[in-house]
Amino acid sequence: MSIFSIDTSGLKNLPADTEGIRTAARAVKSAGQTIEDETTSAKTTWNGIRPLYEGPGEQALATSMAPAVLDAGELVESTTSLKEAAFTLADEIDDLNTRKGTFWDTTVPDQESNYNDNYADSAASRRQYPHAKATLQQELQRDFDAITEDWETAQTTFNSTVDGIARISSDTPAHFDYGTNSTRIDRAARLYRVAMGEGATAEDVEAYYAYLGKLSDQEIEAFAATHPDSRTAPPPVSAEPPAGDGYPAGKHGADWWDSLSTEQQAALTAMLPALVGNTNGVPYSDRNRANVTTLKLVRNDPDYTAEQREAFESIAKSLHPEEDRDGNTVPRGLLHFIPVDPASQRPLASVAVGDVDTADNVTFTVAGMGSGTNNMTGEVGNAQNLYDGLEGSRAVVSWIGYDSPDKPAWDGSNFNGSWPSLGSAAWESGTNSTEVLRSDHANTGGTQLAIFLDGFHETRDHTGDVPTVNVGAHSYGTTTAAVGLTETKYDVDRFVMYGSAGIDPSVADHASDFNVKEGSDGKAQVYATLAYDDPWAPAGQIGSERLSPTAEEFGAHVFSSDGEGNIDGQVGNIHYQDSSDGDGDWGYLEPDSQSYNTIDQILSGEADAVEYIDEARQDSDPKRVYELMQDAIDAKNTTIEVKEDVVEWFGDRKDDAVEAKDAVVDWTGDRKDDVVDFAGEAKDEVVDRADDARDAAGDAWDWAKDKFP
Repeated sequence: MSIFSIDTSGLKNLPADTEGIRTAARAVKSAGQTIEDETTSAKTTWNGIRPLYEGPGEQALATSMAPAVLDAGELVESTTSLKEAAFTLADEIDDLNTRKGTFWDTTVPDQESNYNDNYADSAASRRQYPHAKATLQQELQRDFDAITEDWETAQTTFNSTVDGIARISSDTPAHFDYGTNSTRIDRAARLYRVAMGEGATAEDVEAYYAYLGKLSDQEIEAFAATHPDSRTAPPPVSAEPPAGDGYPAGKHGADWWDSLSTEQQAALTAMLPALVGNTNGVPYSDRNRANVTTLKLVRNDPDYTAEQREAFESIAKSLHPEEDRDGNTVPRGLLHFIPVDPASQRPLASVAVGDVDTADNVTFTVAGMGSGTNNMTGEVGNAQNLYDGLEGSRAVVSWIGYDSPDKPAWDGSNFNGSWPSLGSAAWESGTNSTEVLRSDHANTGGTQLAIFLDGFHETRDHTGDVPTVNVGAHSYGTTTAAVGLTETKYDVDRFVMYGSAGIDPSVADHASDFNVKEGSDGKAQVYATLAYDDPWAPAGQIGSERLSPTAEEFGAHVFSSDGEGNIDGQVGNIHYQDSSDGDGDWGYLEPDSQSYNTIDQILSGEADAVEYIDEARQDSDPKRVYELMQDAIDAKNTTIEVKEDVVEWFGDRKDDAVEAKDAVVDWTGDRKDDVVDFAGEAKDEVVDRADDARDAAGDAWDWAKDKFP
């Protein structure tokens, strides 16, 4: 058995012997010739009775067999062509079997020897060439795939020849189904498996897309029906640096979509909706229709977990259009939808408020820790708030295209005098984690964001109309967006950060590092704000040692959430984007808060009218950081004092119990001593009385003897 695993499914219907094909072809050709001979003989016999007829009848009799003879002659030509095509197919099958034998008898053993001799002979070699086996296996798979492709070509050529043979009579039914080709469907399935496999390349994904473009609408239907997983699980967009160079980028997807017939587009949208719905370059109106179809397929599927179905429901509810502040109903669209992210097993999605195919100003929002499609209604609600504050042709997209880190449990009550560090037990409690202090999620999510943004640029560029593109990010979303905006091929117009959990200094240490266009002041249009009463953002920055984008040295345009500057609005006093309790809290995107009003002005293209500050108060006021620390210390001390009081109370009760026990023991001991003493005294009394009795008896005896001698 080979050490390599080769997918051989493409040749599963390759005949091992071709004599049966040749024999059948000869028989068909012979039968056609026999029919022609018999027809010609019948015509000769028929003509022999012509003298029995006179007038028009004689002529009708003479010509009545002519069509049959003509059809017989055409039949001979057709069977001859069929025989030649069959013999050609048989010759090619023989050649393919020879190549297949050489592959297994020579090529594979040679590669096995190559691997064993050069890469597997020692642990050092295996460490130096960790992917050698996978590389050799890919080369072998390509060699085998070349045989498979030639087999498919041979069948297609034969089928085309058969298809080109005209029917001899309209009364003769066809006995070959030309609508679908099982080999072509098998080929599509194999390419799908490769594109979905671990280590799939851009070329693998492109090959799958290209082959789908060769299938008829009936074959697309047959493929989806026989391989249902392909309907809801599309191949991931390959991420090769720079991110937008993977496949399919927006340009690839647009060209591919345009190359399809209307029938193919309709079949793919209906039968492979997850693929269409997540292909950059396809118009977003078509993607929305496809993604809604996917959502309908999975919503009530019991194979998904309760948590996944809960997210599906939230996504579905978030698509319900709402009215803007002027009473106009604003459309919503599902721009991308992955029912199950392979890494996190969570659904991912993006919902647009407004028409992204036509809008002149489009903003993408990136949420932070604890966000997810399980709260898609809330995330899209924030997007709706932003949309309502803007004017003109605009759209706002809530992008939940990555697995955000979970919220930690840290709330200051277990503070030990310094900010919790990465890995500290202060951040670990039950299901909570330190994910927010690491950059893993940001690195993965940032790449996906870059692909999405570049895909949007190229999709709109394909129609000749690239709009203004903004990115707004909150909390850990700023950490993620920072990664993405260093990987994009195309600059965005503006980048706005609010309540940032910090920027990884290995990604960017200055606002000019982002792929963001410059403004009228010659600086990158990067904006940031941090509320004075936001405790989470600085905790994330300090705990992870990430940079604060609202610090003066970072170089962003810093605007106030604390009442400074020329933009009116309520002072922000929480970390979150909005307040769900309505109890006097003002989040960063809460309508009528100062941060919300300023962000709307920036996204509307009026950033020059905003008065900026050097840096946020938290960055310039060490006392504030101390106060936050002291609040945490006080909370800890209060907890400790309560704990000590409880311990002391229980200690006192224990002492009381011990003293009570000792008292009982002492009392019992005293009573025991009393009993012992009393018993001794009683014994002595009895002995004394006995002595008295004996003395009395002696005295009486002596008296009696004296009295009665």
